[in-house]
Amino acid sequence: MNNLAGMPQQVATDRCLVELIGAQIPVVMLKRQPENREVQSRAQGVLYYDFKGLSQTVTFRRAWYYWVVHFSSPMPKAFAEELNKTWYHQVRVDGYAGGTEPSDSGVSCYHVDTQAGLNGLVQALNDFYSCAELGVPPDQCMNEWRGLMPASVEREVDSLLSLAEAYGIDKNPGNGHGAAEALLLDAVHFAEKHQLASHFERAVSCLARLFDSEVGYANRVRAIRRVQGDKDEWRRHQMDYLQNCLRFGILADYVSDKGISIADLSSKAALLPVGTILRHEYALLEQSLRAEIREEIQESKQGKRDESSKKYKLFRVGLTRIFLAKVCHAAGKKRIAIKTMNSAREIVTAFKTYDNVTGRLPESAAWNRYEDGILARKLHLASLYAYPG
Repeated sequence: MNNLAGMPQQVATDRCLVELIGAQIPVVMLKRQPENREVQSRAQGVLYYDFKGLSQTVTFRRAWYYWVVHFSSPMPKAFAEELNKTWYHQVRVDGYAGGTEPSDSGVSCYHVDTQAGLNGLVQALNDFYSCAELGVPPDQCMNEWRGLMPASVEREVDSLLSLAEAYGIDKNPGNGHGAAEALLLDAVHFAEKHQLASHFERAVSCLARLFDSEVGYANRVRAIRRVQGDKDEWRRHQMDYLQNCLRFGILADYVSDKGISIADLSSKAALLPVGTILRHEYALLEQSLRAEIREEIQESKQGKRDESSKKYKLFRVGLTRIFLAKVCHAAGKKRIAIKTMNSAREIVTAFKTYDNVTGRLPESAAWNRYEDGILARKLHLASLYAYPG
């Protein structure tokens, strides 16, 4: 779940509504802004079960990146043990990590880290209280009781876009926009799947702003590093520049292939390097990566280094060859890319415990996290850093 700490009240409230409704949890809206809380959401969840004179009130309050769930009476140990079989890492007993076992006295609190875990907890409660009457908890009458609200794809997409804006789409480039980008890609996917044309255009325009911001930042910094003669930092920002140009182009082509014209996207995409200029930029990066590989090979063979340092340098050779293979592939040098990736594979398979490096190889299952055809998969596969995260 996204970290909502410090988010504007409306943004936090909208996101909480989406998560509560997604889990079929009745909603209570607080009449006034929460005080002394990291998450300023007015939306909370309440389940109330009344069975043979015994009542159970379950409250759901959003914290940083999880839901805090409290029970008016402890849930039996048997219930908690059954829930633990599936959800012990995502629905944490008393907020503890690592799948803590419930005590004999039962469980009075859970911390829930994922939407799937929230859904699973609610389903388990409904199964446990299958004969109970689900009603309005009397102690919530001082607030605005909304009850069970219908799901809305429009609300889901709106909340994703608002949250992405709150994280910062074109602010502080160079510090990573991973969270905002993930939210925007979800927004694009949902809007496209449910044919919400205006939402799709908004989400795409936001992605264009994000990529444009990153391209501009990397372009400025690489120029500075080149003047300073800092070849390592220049190489890093050159990769960032080309990667964001590549991803921007993929976004523009994806939208164009659907016959959709978005002025903001088209005007920004028209400024990207193409043809001879783009090939020259890739050639400069390829030359720099090959020089780095030669240096790393030489250093890995130096007798004065200890064995661990030599092994690390050899690992770096394999990793840099993966980068080089991806760059060559993006530049259209398919045969060289395949040959380079094969030579990288021979090295990195001996370093499986190093930074999960084998997960960067093209055959890794980590590259299958998105379904074929969607924008997120196309962008995922375009990573010059071959990072599948």
